[in-house]
Amino acid sequence: MHGLVLALFAALAVGFTLNSTPNRSANDRSRWSTVWSLVERGTYRIDEIQTQRGWQTIDKARHRTSDSEDWHEYSTKPPLTPTLVAGVYYVVKKATGLSLYKRPEHTTRIILLIVNVAPMLIGLCLLSRLLLRHCENSLAGLLVLSTACFGTLLTPFLTTLNNHSIAATGVLFTIYFASRILVDGSRSTKHFALAGFFAMWTCCNELPAAIFGLTFFWLLFRIDKRRTLLAFAPAALIPLAGFFITNYAATGGWKPLYMYYGTDRYVYTVDGVPSYWTNPKGLDANQESPLLYLFHCVLGHHGILSLTPVFLLTVLSLISPKSWKHPLRPFLMPCVFLTVVTLGFYLSRTQNYNYGGTSSGLRWAFWLIPFWLIAMVPLVERWSIRSGLRVIAGTLVLVSVASAATALPNPWGHPWLYNVLRVEGLIDYSVPPPKLDRKVQSWLTSWPTLESDQTATVTFVDDNQPAQTLTLTAERTGDTNALIIVAPGLGIDRLRLAVDPTKIASGDSASDFVVDGDASENAIGVRLLNGLPVPKQFRVRRMQYVKTTQRTDAFECLHLSSTVYQSSVGRRYRCDLWINDDVPFGTVSFQTTVADLRSDEILSRQTWKIASIERSPVVE
Repeated sequence: MHGLVLALFAALAVGFTLNSTPNRSANDRSRWSTVWSLVERGTYRIDEIQTQRGWQTIDKARHRTSDSEDWHEYSTKPPLTPTLVAGVYYVVKKATGLSLYKRPEHTTRIILLIVNVAPMLIGLCLLSRLLLRHCENSLAGLLVLSTACFGTLLTPFLTTLNNHSIAATGVLFTIYFASRILVDGSRSTKHFALAGFFAMWTCCNELPAAIFGLTFFWLLFRIDKRRTLLAFAPAALIPLAGFFITNYAATGGWKPLYMYYGTDRYVYTVDGVPSYWTNPKGLDANQESPLLYLFHCVLGHHGILSLTPVFLLTVLSLISPKSWKHPLRPFLMPCVFLTVVTLGFYLSRTQNYNYGGTSSGLRWAFWLIPFWLIAMVPLVERWSIRSGLRVIAGTLVLVSVASAATALPNPWGHPWLYNVLRVEGLIDYSVPPPKLDRKVQSWLTSWPTLESDQTATVTFVDDNQPAQTLTLTAERTGDTNALIIVAPGLGIDRLRLAVDPTKIASGDSASDFVVDGDASENAIGVRLLNGLPVPKQFRVRRMQYVKTTQRTDAFECLHLSSTVYQSSVGRRYRCDLWINDDVPFGTVSFQTTVADLRSDEILSRQTWKIASIERSPVVE
């Protein structure tokens, strides 16, 4: 039966990985950026790939090496694993011709099968061998193995490039080889060496797992000092050396970039745009108390026990005196110790109570899952011989399987429980959008201040077709204010509209602030200036920084949007504005989108950005 369970796991993992979407999170984009840069440009700098749409990440730091006068962007992720993955990518590229940039779906899927799925499958096979050796009840071993394959949040993370599933695989290997020594009584030098190598490999992939390596060093040192010093320790130095060597190659120093959190490596401004960590949003801005944070880590929206209740069996097993007489008892105390230390470590990081960000679970605790699985074995063995308790254990497994399944489509989404509590209004980590002191019903949101006989001209260009221009000129002659529109690409050679600046300032629609003049010209102007078939008030979304060709520094803008649905023609019309009162007419950029109401297919889209601003006297 173990073989069947492992075969089903392999089919599931391969199937979902082959249908996975690359670059779904800033977290994995950060690692893929390093992989691409190493193979394609021979550098750890990710500046170039960060300029490409779909590759941007917030998990980056600005750093200057000793041999460079310029600052560059680097991934904040330790470079050891991305360096090894880059080696895999190099081979895949040479063998298949696939490219991370041109064919990201196919390329990432092949790489993930090699670096995530295959090692995890081997680790689960080792777990199966351990269970077959030390579970007297075959049903108990089958239940624990099924939980490992389908009932934890590790399986969804196999479809993305991350450190958590890799670290958990390292723990599986370490526990297996350590069990040969601690439980089976082996004194094979090979088992000591392999336990040391994989223990340190785990440490290199999880920040708080350093205590894990020291724990196993001490456990084995007590058993056999000589082999621990001559086999475990030297083997452990291999990944440790790789960690620091690659870090030095990347940054010119031994200190990992993630240890600079809160410094100018993370908090900086480039071309007027501050880094994400200058003013984090949502969960990253969470200011909960340690007690409430602990609750949500264990029983709340990111709770270990609430999302995967099968681990209640682990808790009950650890508090049962009978469990400490089981052959696997050497792993029970490390399980308790490492879990408490890990929770304590993250509780102490009060400046970053973000539950691991947007993630389907408490991802920084995932590496402990193999311990929790081993620790439940003594209790599950006892329960599996009693029908009532067997049903309870099976139910907990099934609920955990169902919970983990919700994360399979995208592990980088919020947990299902988080979404339920948010919809019910029981939690809210969103940052309220900035307030606007006036209503807005047109993308022309203000009128420039002009002296008599002065003009102000703004030229917009279509972001997708730079040759397309839209020119607005505000003209004041005496008490008359006129707006002149020239947009050849939109079929408008020249429109001259009389406008009322006070109505523009009060946020009226174009049909209200365009006054007098030719009716047909007014109708064309009103439709263009509203950005929608019918006027509708815009709502504030968030602050954003918009780069234009007008200047080096980006404009700090308020993003607004409005949508009109017209079922009669089956269309959805949307207009987005990015406004800043420092520019004439108040709009730095605006975008109009037309989509099919049924299929949601984008039928047309134009994005206009300021290209130039001019002020000059009226030419007679």
